[in-house]
Amino acid sequence: MEPKIDSKELADIVEQAHRIQERASAGIDGAQARQVLRELDLSPALLDEARAAVAVARVKKREREGRLKLAALVAAILLAIGALAGWRAHARSAAIARISTSGTVLAVNGAQLANALSRATQPELSLEVVLARAPTDDSLELSCDWRDPSGQVRYQNHWQTKTIDKPLWPTHCRHRFNAADASGEWSVSMSLAERVLASERFTLE
Repeated sequence: MEPKIDSKELADIVEQAHRIQERASAGIDGAQARQVLRELDLSPALLDEARAAVAVARVKKREREGRLKLAALVAAILLAIGALAGWRAHARSAAIARISTSGTVLAVNGAQLANALSRATQPELSLEVVLARAPTDDSLELSCDWRDPSGQVRYQNHWQTKTIDKPLWPTHCRHRFNAADASGEWSVSMSLAERVLASERFTLE
């Protein structure tokens, strides 16, 4: 006597049998394929060649799909890198915009300037600046413009700071004058890119 089958098991058996039947009907053998070709008025001898062509086409299709997926992945990675670089550039620009100065001193031969300078002594003048809120773990490209009494830039300094590691960062630029420099009121300004951070005036006699 065969064991009884409950309703749940019967439903599972029916579903599984349906799947088996679908798999069995999904393909046909070579003889059936040749018969189909005859019915379509095609030569059965073309079966092997056609199957080879179909196989090649499928391989090419898979390769093409693989290349498209790889290209999409590369594009996504490049987009992510670009977005990250843009965010970092924006963050650095914002950090640089917050830089201010907490102290500016015009000094000659190491002492704070109090009077006009005599060109005959060939004084070395320095603009001492303390930067505040400079971005840490970064360095800055700074410059100084020394302008003569006519307002023209006569001398320039360019330098890169060391890696900033504290909230107050001292830096300076300097120049030595001589008798060939014009007498009158001069100015010196320290800049970060196009932004002037500090500026001072002095007189050469």
